[in-house]
Amino acid sequence: MPWLAAAALLAVLWLIGSGIWDAAPSGGDEDPLRVQQERVVIVLLSAGADRASMDRPWTPTRDAFFRIQKTADVYHACARGGRYCTVIVSGGDPDRQGISDAQLYRPWLISLGVDSRDVELETRSANTHENARYVSLILRDMRCDRVILVTSAYHMRRARLNFQGFGVSTQPAPAYADSAVASLIPRRRNFLVACHRLHEAMGIAQYWVFRWVGIY
Repeated sequence: MPWLAAAALLAVLWLIGSGIWDAAPSGGDEDPLRVQQERVVIVLLSAGADRASMDRPWTPTRDAFFRIQKTADVYHACARGGRYCTVIVSGGDPDRQGISDAQLYRPWLISLGVDSRDVELETRSANTHENARYVSLILRDMRCDRVILVTSAYHMRRARLNFQGFGVSTQPAPAYADSAVASLIPRRRNFLVACHRLHEAMGIAQYWVFRWVGIY
C-alpha cells in the first residue's frame, strides 16, 4: 500500500536524522604524539578546497583545516622530542581549480609553525588510492622509522587500507570530524554524517572488489 511505503520511508529518514545509529569510527588506540622513533614521516591527506564566491581565492575545506591543525600538532610534538620530522602533504587538483590541494595547504601548515624545509608535496593524486600510491613512491626514497597518517576520523579506515595495499604500515592520527547527535528531531548534521559513512562504506567495498578483479 502507498501509505505503508510512505510510512516506512519516513521512518528510515527519521532514523537517519535522529543520529541514534552513529558509532564514531575508531582511529586507533595508539597516541601518535608519543612516538619514540627517531625519523618520523607525517602524511597529511587532502580534503579538497572551497571558496566563498568565484572572485574569492581557494581555501582548504572545513575538514581540511582540521587535518592541517592535527598535522601541525603531531609535527610539534614530534619535534619537541628531538626527532627528525617530515610532513608529506598529498593532494592533487582533481577539480581543476588551478592549484593542487598540497600546494594550497602548505602555507597554512607553515603559518602553524611547521618548518618549510620539513614539508614535501605530492601533487598528482586525485583520490585516496592515488594518495597511497604516490606517497608510497616518495617513501621508497626516504629512511623513516614510522609513518603517521593524518586524515579525518571517518576516512581513516579506508585510507589505512589503501596504504597497506602498497606495503606501507601507518599509525593513525585522526583529525576531528563531525559525528551524529542523537535527537528526537532529525538534524541536517546527522544526514551529512550518514552520507560520509555511506561514502566510506562504498569506498571500502570498491577497494576489495578492485583488489579481487586485479585493478588494484
